Amino acid sequence: MRHEYEVRSAEPTETRSEDDGEELDSAVQAVEELKSSVSSFQQKADERIEKGFKEIGDRVTDLEAKLNRPGATEARKDGDDLEQRAFGKYLRFGTERMQAEELRSLTAGTDSEGGYTVPETFLNEIVKELTEISPMRQLARVTPVGGTPVLLPRRTGTPTGAWEGETTAAGETSSAYGQWSIDVHEARVYSDISNRLLEDSAFSMESEIRTDLAEAFAELEAGAFVSGDGTGKPQGLITDTDFVTATASGSALTADDLIDLHYSVKARYRMAGSWIMNSSSIAAVRKLKSSNGDYLWQDSLAAGQPPTLLGRPVVEFPDLADVGSATIPVVFGDFARGYRIVQRMAMTVMPDRFTQAASSIVRFHARQRVGGKLVLPEALVGLEMPA
Repeated sequence: MRHEYEVRSAEPTETRSEDDGEELDSAVQAVEELKSSVSSFQQKADERIEKGFKEIGDRVTDLEAKLNRPGATEARKDGDDLEQRAFGKYLRFGTERMQAEELRSLTAGTDSEGGYTVPETFLNEIVKELTEISPMRQLARVTPVGGTPVLLPRRTGTPTGAWEGETTAAGETSSAYGQWSIDVHEARVYSDISNRLLEDSAFSMESEIRTDLAEAFAELEAGAFVSGDGTGKPQGLITDTDFVTATASGSALTADDLIDLHYSVKARYRMAGSWIMNSSSIAAVRKLKSSNGDYLWQDSLAAGQPPTLLGRPVVEFPDLADVGSATIPVVFGDFARGYRIVQRMAMTVMPDRFTQAASSIVRFHARQRVGGKLVLPEALVGLEMPA
């Protein structure tokens, strides 16, 4: 018996060629190289971070050591601001020993006398001390201006309403306006500093000059704002022809007089009003009592707040007169609305190294331009003692 068989050829089996093996080996090698690069980069990054922290720590240690030295804090404070440092060098040595960068940080004065504008930080300290010494700057409104005289519009009349019939012609209801003219005047002071003090690098010469000039300007301004005649100086409050006064009932201050003065001011000004008087008048007012035996004067319960009289603050004005014949020892009202101070220019300082050279002294001349005037008479009322 014969059998027939059909032999079928088997399908070919895929096998990895040599080229495939080389590609796999290359990929594995690339991965290994990448891992090695990442590891090396991470190591270098860690080393740099560690080095950076070490440098920062060393710098902090050095800075702490420098700050712990006597006088180091003040010296660094004075040296942080280029403008302030340049101004200090200008005061000590003039422009001859200043670098170009320091000269550029100062602004030359515009007047023919020359000079340099005081640095902003220095000027701010000056204004602060003037506020503490000259009370009018605390209460009145201070406005920077660009020229002189200063014209301030004001309303002199208000519309008046009326009830009218159906066919009756309405009356005139227009407002009337005018203007105040405020002149700006120049004030000058000077301060003498010895060369020895100027040459002493540990001495705060700027602070000394600031204090001297502030006190001089404050004393000059305070008197003018209260009783200046307007000739070459600001027009004072109580010497203004528009200033309103009420006459006291006797030769001494009384509680009734102060109450009447308080309510003689319109409510809108009374709510923001302040009392001003000198120390002698304050001593007299502190002793006044009501019919129930209660003192009119109330000391503030909060630190830094002024005492009150009839619910309004009291500010001491050394330039007001004592209680006496025909004097005005007390004024009450809204000073922010009633009195205006205009400031034409910042204070400038110019050193004079020659006038007092024989005495080894440098004279620092300072000047500023300022004006003042009563601009709303109904906001302020004074108590005038009888003649």
